[in-house]
Amino acid sequence: MPRLSIRLERFEVIAVLIAASLLAGAAAYVSMRLDGLAIEDACWRSWLAQGDRPFPESCIAGINAWHDLNDVFVRGGLATMNFLPLAFGLVLGVPVVGRELEGRTAALAWSLSPSRTRWYAGRMLPILLVLVAASVVSALAATALEGAREPWSGGQLSLWDAELSGPPPVARAVAAFGLAVLLGAVLGRTLPALIVSGALVVAAVAIAAGAQGVWLDTQKSVVADADSGPGPDFSGAIVDVAWQAPDGRLLTDEEALGLVPAGETASWLWTTAGMRQVQLGVSDDRVADWQWLEAGVALAAGAGFLIATIPIVDRRTPLP
Repeated sequence: MPRLSIRLERFEVIAVLIAASLLAGAAAYVSMRLDGLAIEDACWRSWLAQGDRPFPESCIAGINAWHDLNDVFVRGGLATMNFLPLAFGLVLGVPVVGRELEGRTAALAWSLSPSRTRWYAGRMLPILLVLVAASVVSALAATALEGAREPWSGGQLSLWDAELSGPPPVARAVAAFGLAVLLGAVLGRTLPALIVSGALVVAAVAIAAGAQGVWLDTQKSVVADADSGPGPDFSGAIVDVAWQAPDGRLLTDEEALGLVPAGETASWLWTTAGMRQVQLGVSDDRVADWQWLEAGVALAAGAGFLIATIPIVDRRTPLP
């Protein structure tokens, strides 16, 4: 059954494995190009402290070359890595049951198996293993590329790119796969199932981005004055600005301005009330916390979809 399952989806399996291999090769090439620039640590420290004005002059050529590589290759590559594991899951998941129903071969396949559940497991699990392997390759490629494009980070992934490496891309792929398998079994048509599952995955990605924003809001703390901003030693995401009272309380603009007495201006807040505006951020060392949280939810969803497909297969009437 595993060999038959791979054979029935050989086009999709080969396409996914080729795409994952090309992605890994491209990431390795760009990473070597970035590493080959050999920009000194002093240049990075100067550039991070001065924004887009690298100092000293000897650093300009290297920083400009780094900018060019990022603009041409890295940004598009990371965007592709964010999308491909989901596409892998959709492309591999829809045909598992949907193709048998659409091709009118389900009745024969089910009659040759001791049970429909065993048939389903034998068809689904080998494809799932292919998907996990391709997604792991994508995650490793993204990790290498992210580390090469931000050498000052010491390999620490940014919070904004947390979904690109580690558990999230694999878990997202599994969730997309489970949803595609389920809709393929329900609809019995591969193209409609692919379109519907794709639309739902896009909506789920948007929800995940919103959930990350909510989570970041619960993790934020004061990292710098709003006027000066965080120093070069801070590595993380700035998520909000607030007023900090002398006793340490944090107030929104509305709350702080509501304390201004009649006839006074906003300057009363810092001249008399002793408040200061601060930036609230989350350090990049919290990346792993979000990664495991997101991966756990995605894996649970994927497993739920795959389990929910079992009774549908058991009760499904093959298309005439």
